[in-house]
Amino acid sequence: MLLAPLLTAAVLLASSSSIEKLYVPSVSVEDVVAAFYLTLSLLLAIGIVSMRHELAEAIRELFRREPQEGRGRRASFFWLLVNVVLLVVAYFLTARGLEERRREIFGVLGQVANATRLENTTQAVTTQGPLQALLADGPRQVLAPYAPFAALAAVLLALLSLVLAMLERGSSPPGREEDALRESFLREASAALESLRVDADTRRVIVELYYSLCKELRRHGVRVSAENTAREIMREALRLLPDVPQEPLEALTHLFEKAAYSDHPLHDEDRGTAEQALTQIVSSLEGSPRGGRSGEG
Repeated sequence: MLLAPLLTAAVLLASSSSIEKLYVPSVSVEDVVAAFYLTLSLLLAIGIVSMRHELAEAIRELFRREPQEGRGRRASFFWLLVNVVLLVVAYFLTARGLEERRREIFGVLGQVANATRLENTTQAVTTQGPLQALLADGPRQVLAPYAPFAALAAVLLALLSLVLAMLERGSSPPGREEDALRESFLREASAALESLRVDADTRRVIVELYYSLCKELRRHGVRVSAENTAREIMREALRLLPDVPQEPLEALTHLFEKAAYSDHPLHDEDRGTAEQALTQIVSSLEGSPRGGRSGEG
């Protein structure tokens, strides 16, 4: 969502002959450019922090002898590459106007130096006026001196969070990851069951439960995207949660496909099926934390 306005601003900068046309007169040009760079850097840092687990998994996947899913690995780095390219494009576009102003200042300085060397006092005084006007033009810089350090600090902190995510994911025992996923799914399934029992909308409950499961799978290192089908996600859940019976999870998957991909209403029979499936899943997760998969056929 934020990429469109940033690209629009870049196009405006590219089509403008002078950057001064795009900023508020009471703010210095350098501060506007610094704010633009800082915003892009902060967006990049926020993106790295929010995707640190996915990026950590993608980086580890690069060093494996047999990568599992090249498409998922490329997707994470494509997003990061787009942000870096956007920063570079913004730099070249916005630096053009400032470079013209610097050349103008240095040109006047050269005239002053030549006039002084030739002892032409009249010409030196004449050229000092435009130079002072150029140097004094616009308000005093407030953000520009500190923006590079703030942007660098934000990106470094984001990269630090990525390194910590790699260390955290690499040092977590498989059993602990499975327990955390089991507890999360148990919490979401219990909440969905309670919602159905208080006469909530069946379609909404099923869809929200499905997306909650996808979110938990991503949080635990499973690459889940729009390209995955509901059946593929169900198989991943069964692989990571051996305590969950396959039959009720298949029933919930079928209900999700019906709720999300069709306009057919969900009747009381569907509500009863969902309640029964959720009851079995909750019971299996509560009563057998490391039991086998029941109801599989």
